[in-house]
Formats: sequence, C-alpha cells, structure tokens
Amino acid sequence: MSEETISVLVAPEAPKMARDVADKMILTVPIEKELPIDELTKNISDILIKCSKVVDRIPDSLGNYMVDNVSVSLSISATGNVSILGIGGSLGGQAGITVTLTKSKK
Repeated sequence: MSEETISVLVAPEAPKMARDVADKMILTVPIEKELPIDELTKNISDILIKCSKVVDRIPDSLGNYMVDNVSVSLSISATGNVSILGIGGSLGGQAGITVTLTKSKK
C-alpha cells in the first residue's frame, strides 16, 4: 500500500547563476510536487504549536487596540519543510498557506 500524498505547486530551486530574487522568480516555473500527508501534517502541526505559544504571549490589548486574531503565512518547501514566511526568506521552491489564529475567550 502506497503512502497518501497531497499535490502542492512549488517553484523549483533557482539556478545558482541567478543574481537576485527577481532573477530567481523569472528563471523558475512552478511544478507539481507530491508530498506525504503524514509528514506535512506533522510539520504544519509543529509550527502551529510554536505559533500558538507566541500568540498566547501577545497582550489582549495594545494601547487603544484589541488583538482578536493573528494571521501567519507559512511557506511549504519542495521537500515538505514548513516555516513562517517572512521578508528576506528564500522564495525559490516554496508554496504558501495562511493560517489565522484567534485567541479563545477564557
């Protein structure tokens, strides 16, 4: 019996000759990649557990503002690794997912 997978569109790793992010984006064409569901589930769960610890530490209010929820963009690499997508990160070979974490009313 084969392992269950999910299709993800990712950009292949950019060639080493690419000079900057713009070159890397131009030189790559998205490809369909099959990732193991069990591995991807574990990786997403691990990062969300860490994100929830960060969200738990955010105060309920900041000055005159209230924090209801926090949206986090996650990147999924061509190998199934999951990380928070931030500025300055590598864009090559990754797909994204956005998760919104809402504080529970205690």
